[in-house]
Amino acid sequence: MAEQKDFLSIQQFASAEIARVGLCDDPNLDRAVEGYQNALNIGFQNMLYEAEAHHRTGLAYRDQEKFPQAIAAMQKSLEVRPAIAEVYHHLGTVYERMPDAERAIEAYLTAVRLRPNYLVARFHLAAAYVEVDPKRSIREFETYVALAEDRQREQDRLQRAKEHLLRLKQN
Repeated sequence: MAEQKDFLSIQQFASAEIARVGLCDDPNLDRAVEGYQNALNIGFQNMLYEAEAHHRTGLAYRDQEKFPQAIAAMQKSLEVRPAIAEVYHHLGTVYERMPDAERAIEAYLTAVRLRPNYLVARFHLAAAYVEVDPKRSIREFETYVALAEDRQREQDRLQRAKEHLLRLKQN
């Protein structure tokens, strides 16, 4: 019975993922939230899936600009698994969109403390500091550039970081 329950919850999770990212059609965030909630209601044997279902629910809410719900879902994820850098990073993106720079910075800082070479979180941290603390922004962008220099997947962001650095150093 437990195995069947787990299968059903994972099936709901997978269906929600397909809806969230639009693998078979355009993204359907309402359907994604419903699928994640169904999966959570059925329950998981593995806590990793439970935490990730809350996390992904938060991403769907974030993309719908339902920020309080996104924060609540991501915080539930962190209650289940408290040291996941990706969840803190995505929580930072929610706060940034609200906008709440102070909380965004706090979340990004936690993400890079948990995983110092987490490039996208470090980039977002540096960008969040631009208006609040330009000197710290420069340090964070310089760290990002040093870490990302040889990473092909980071070339677009790397170029933007270098442009930010030029502007910040001119002021």
